[in-house]
Amino acid sequence: MQKSALLAVAVLALVGAVAWVLVGGGESTDAAAGVSSSEVVAPALPGAPATLSAAAGPVSEPVRGTLAPQPDSRRSAAKALDEAAEQTKPTGPLYRGRVLDPSGQGVPEALVRLKSQEAGRASGMLGVLGNIITPSKSAVTDSMGRYEIESPGGSTVDVEVEADGYAPFERSDIELPVTTSVPFEDLVLEPGTILWGTVTDDIGSPIAGAELQLVDPEQGFNFNFGPGGSVADTVTDENGGFELAQLEVGAWGIRIEAEGYPIRVYRGSTEAPGRVRSPLRFEIPRGGTIRGVAVGLPEVKVEDLRVVARPSEGATFMAMASGSAPQVELGEGGSFEIGGLDPDREYEVELVEKGRGAFAMMGGGANRSESVSVLPGAEGVELVYRQPASVSFAVVDAASGKPIERFTARLGMAFNQRRLEGADGEEKTFHAGGRDEFSDLFPSDFQFFGNRGDSGVRLSIEAEGYAAGREDVEGIEEGASIDVGTISLRAAPLIRVHVTDLNDGEPLRNARVRLTPQPTEDADSPNGWMERMDLANQVKKTKSDDDGWAEIQSIPDVPCTLEVDRAGYAPHQIADLVVGSSPVELEVALGEGGDVEVFVVDRRGERLAGVIVERRDADDEDDSSGTRNTSKRNGARFRNLTPGTHSFRVSNGDNSGRNNWRRARGGDDDEGWTMVSVSHGSSQELTLEARATSTMVGRVRQAGRTLASAKVRAQRLDEGDDVEEQLARMTGSRGWWGGDSADTNGSGEYRLEGLEVGTYTVSVSHDSRALAWTTTVEVTDGEVTANFDLPLCAVEGRVVDSEGRGIAGVRVRALPESRRFQSLDRDNGGFSRSGIDVVDVGVVGASGPRASDDRGLTDAQGHFRLEGLTAGARLVARADGDTVTSAVSAVFELAEDEVKTGIELVVEQAGTIVVQPQSGGEDSTGFSFVRVVARPKDGPQAQLAQPLALAGGDGPTDVAATEDSSAQVPVAPVSGFSIGGGDVRLSGLRPGTWLVKASEGGIEDGAEAEIEVEVRSGEVITVEIALP
Repeated sequence: MQKSALLAVAVLALVGAVAWVLVGGGESTDAAAGVSSSEVVAPALPGAPATLSAAAGPVSEPVRGTLAPQPDSRRSAAKALDEAAEQTKPTGPLYRGRVLDPSGQGVPEALVRLKSQEAGRASGMLGVLGNIITPSKSAVTDSMGRYEIESPGGSTVDVEVEADGYAPFERSDIELPVTTSVPFEDLVLEPGTILWGTVTDDIGSPIAGAELQLVDPEQGFNFNFGPGGSVADTVTDENGGFELAQLEVGAWGIRIEAEGYPIRVYRGSTEAPGRVRSPLRFEIPRGGTIRGVAVGLPEVKVEDLRVVARPSEGATFMAMASGSAPQVELGEGGSFEIGGLDPDREYEVELVEKGRGAFAMMGGGANRSESVSVLPGAEGVELVYRQPASVSFAVVDAASGKPIERFTARLGMAFNQRRLEGADGEEKTFHAGGRDEFSDLFPSDFQFFGNRGDSGVRLSIEAEGYAAGREDVEGIEEGASIDVGTISLRAAPLIRVHVTDLNDGEPLRNARVRLTPQPTEDADSPNGWMERMDLANQVKKTKSDDDGWAEIQSIPDVPCTLEVDRAGYAPHQIADLVVGSSPVELEVALGEGGDVEVFVVDRRGERLAGVIVERRDADDEDDSSGTRNTSKRNGARFRNLTPGTHSFRVSNGDNSGRNNWRRARGGDDDEGWTMVSVSHGSSQELTLEARATSTMVGRVRQAGRTLASAKVRAQRLDEGDDVEEQLARMTGSRGWWGGDSADTNGSGEYRLEGLEVGTYTVSVSHDSRALAWTTTVEVTDGEVTANFDLPLCAVEGRVVDSEGRGIAGVRVRALPESRRFQSLDRDNGGFSRSGIDVVDVGVVGASGPRASDDRGLTDAQGHFRLEGLTAGARLVARADGDTVTSAVSAVFELAEDEVKTGIELVVEQAGTIVVQPQSGGEDSTGFSFVRVVARPKDGPQAQLAQPLALAGGDGPTDVAATEDSSAQVPVAPVSGFSIGGGDVRLSGLRPGTWLVKASEGGIEDGAEAEIEVEVRSGEVITVEIALP
C-alpha cells in the first residue's frame, strides 16, 4: 500500500472517517411479510402556500439545492421551530429571503439554517471528533415562505432547509448579498416523501418510545461518537405509530432503537414524491439477555468498568461506532445484565475500562478480561479481571549520574499515549529520587493497527534543560513487572532567538518560534506514519518576549527546522539546524513579505467565485503549500509571502469534498503553474483563466416514466482511453466509478456543472436497476442537454443444484462479458460489518413494495429476475452465495425491453472458513487491522487484481471465457479484513485445500502467518491464525 493511502486509512479509522466510506450494512433478511402494501398519492404540500406579493422584495435567480444526504442528527419539525426560537437577539446584519416550491409558491414553516463556511472548514475535523457544531443561524419562514435571518459571519455560507413534505435542501458556497437591502437568493425545495406506519414486536404488539433515525441506506447506521452523538428524527407514540416527513425521493434507511429490543435498520426506496398512502409496518423481535458476574475486581476504579457485548462477527470499531455493542455498569458484587440483544446472534462479552484505549472517543474502553462467546439467554457468565502489568524506571543526569526528580513521562506510541499521573489525576511532575512507575497497564490500552501492546511501546521522558529520553519497552503482558532500568538524559543547550523587524530593527514580541525535528528516510516508508506522528510529539514551541527574545530547548545532534512567524510578517525558516553541546544564539529579522491576489476568469473575462487557487514555493516539488478561494468581489488573497518565486494555478478540484463547488481543472501536479516573483513590500495581481467548462442538464426516464433519485455520472475520456472498456467498467460497477455525478430530482431532472469540453462516458444507475445504463455524450461550450430514456430489459431464471432443485438466497447479478470472472471479496471480515441486521423492504410505489435489491436474491424455488439491463450489450448472469460455489451463464444479448427467460445456473454446495486472528496468543480484539487472503492450493486460479481493495467487491479479474451454458467460475482468491478484532468469514469456497494467509496492518513489514485448511462441502471450519 502506498504511504499516503496507509496514512489516510489510519487517520480515518481513528475518527471514523475511513470506516464510513468503507462501511457496508449488516446481513440482509427478507422483510416482505413485515411490510404492508403501500401506495403513493400526489404530493400534499404542508400548509396552504399563498401567492407571493411584491412586498417580498426583488426576485433574484432561484437556487436549487443538492438533495442532501440524511444527516446524523436531523430534528423533527417541532424541535426545529424550538431551535430557531431559542436563538439570541440578533447582533449581526439581517438578510431576507424566500423558500419556494417548484411552482414558485412560498413554503411555510420551513427551517432555514446558514452555516459560516469559513468557520465550518476551520473546525471540520474537530466537528467529527467532538460533535462540534459549526457556527450557524436559523430562521423559520412565515405563511408566504419569507424569512429574516442573521448572518453567521463570513462572506460565504452553507445553506440547509428543512420542511415537512420536502426533500432536505443543502447548498454550499452561497455568497451573502453585498448589502442587507439586497434579498437573499430564492431557495427552491423539491417535493419529498412522507413515510408513516407502526413499529411492533414479533407478535404484533406496538412498541412505544422507539427511536427512529434516518441513516445512510448503504451503511445502515450513522457514526455515533459517544452518548448523545446521534439524535432521533422521531419517536413512536403509545400505539407504535411514527411519521417521517423530510425525505428525498429514492433510497432511504431507517434505524430503529427501542429499550429491550435489538437494533434494526430498514431500507427501501420510493419512486415518486408524496405521502405513502398505506402504512409501513416494521417488526422487531424481543431482545435476549445475558447475565453474569465479574470476579477478581480491583478495589479502585470499579466505577469505570463496564461490560460490553459485541456481535462475534462484527468489528469492534464498527460495533462501537454504530452502537450495536451495548454496555452496562456493574451491579452489586460485580453482577451484570445486558438486554436488548439479537436472540439469534452470538456475542463476545468482555469487561472494559471506560475511557481507555482506542475506543474512548466513542464511549468505549480497553478490555480488562478475556472475552466469552455466548448466545442471549446465557446465565452465570463469568468474566475474570486481568492482572495488570507495571513498568518502572529511573531518570538520571547523563553527566553527573545524579537523579533528576522533575520530569514528565508518557508511555505508548504516536497519539495513543498514556501520561504518568498522580493520585489527583493530574500529570505528575515531581518524582522522588528520580524513580517512578506506570502501574495498572494492559496490552489492549496500546493497540492500534499493526502496533500491539504486547509487542512494544515507547517510554518518553521530558525534563527542562535536557534532551528527551526515549526507551522502547518490549513485552507488556498480563501481570508482568518490567524494570526498564536507568534512563540517562543529556543536557540540551538552549537556542536563543532574537526576533526583530527587518525595516526598523525594533524587537518583535509574540513572534511564534517552532522547532521541528526533520523526518528520516524511514518516515517515507509504508510504516513511516508512526515515526511522523512521533516526531510531531517532539515539536518545541514558544513565543518571543517584549524584547523580542525567545528561548527554546534544542534537540541535540538531530537535524531540525526552526520556523519563526508573526501576524503581518512573512515567515522565516532555517532548515538543517543541528545543535551540539553548546548554546546557540540566532538573529531573525522578519519582513512584511509580499502579497499576491489571484483572480480566476472564464473565457469571456468574467471573474469566477468559489474557485480554489493553489500555491507552492519554489522548493515544493510534490505538494502545494497553500490554497485560497476566490469570491465575487475579491480574488484569492495570499498575504505575507516569503520573498522568492511562488507558483499559482487553478485547483484540480475542491478541498472540501462538496460536489457543488465550481471547479476548473488545472492538470497534473507539474502542469498549469504560473510563477510570480515576490519581494518585501510587493503587492501584485495575477489573473488565471479557467479551462472552458460546460453544464450538462437533462431528464431521466425509464420506459417513458420519470426516474427520480437516479445517479447520473459522467467520466471524461482522455486521449488514448478505450471507450468500450470504460463503458464496460462503468456498467459492471453500477456506475459508482469515477467522474462527476448528480442525482435526479422528483421530476427526473439532473444538472452537472463544471465539465470540461470533450467526450464523456455517462452512466445512469438506480436502486431498481441491476446494471448501470451507459452511453457517450459530446460536451461542447455552454449548456448541453442530454435526456435519457432507459429501457427495461430483464432476465429470468433459476439457480439449482446438480439434481435440479432450486436454491434460495443466492445472489445473482448481471455483468458485462469482460467482467464475468471478476474477483470479489466475499466478506469484509468485520471491517465493514457493524453487527446490525439490515432489512430490505423494496421499492414503495403505486403497486406497493416490490423487490428492488440489486443483489438479486433467489426466492424459495431458486427463481430470480434481474431488471434494468443494457440492450445490445454482451452480458452474463452470475450466481454467488455464502453456501454455494459461483456459476456463470453463457453470454447473451437483449433487445430493447426484451425479457429473456430460461437461464439456469448450476451450483454446488460450498464450504466456509471462519478465521480468528490471534495476536501474541490472544484474541486480536484491540484496535488492530488484519487482512486475510485465502487461495486454492491446487488448480486454476484467477488473480486478485487489487491486493488491498478496502472498499471490497470490485477487483476485476479477467480470465479466459468459456461458452458452457453454466460455467463454474475459476477459483479466485477470497479476501477479508478485520479491524479492531472480529472474525473474518470467507464463504462460498469450493471444496479442496486452501492456503489462508493473515497479514497485520495490510502493510509492508507487518507480521504474517499462513496455514493450510481443508474445505469440505457444507461445513463451516473455524481456524485460528497466530501472528508472531
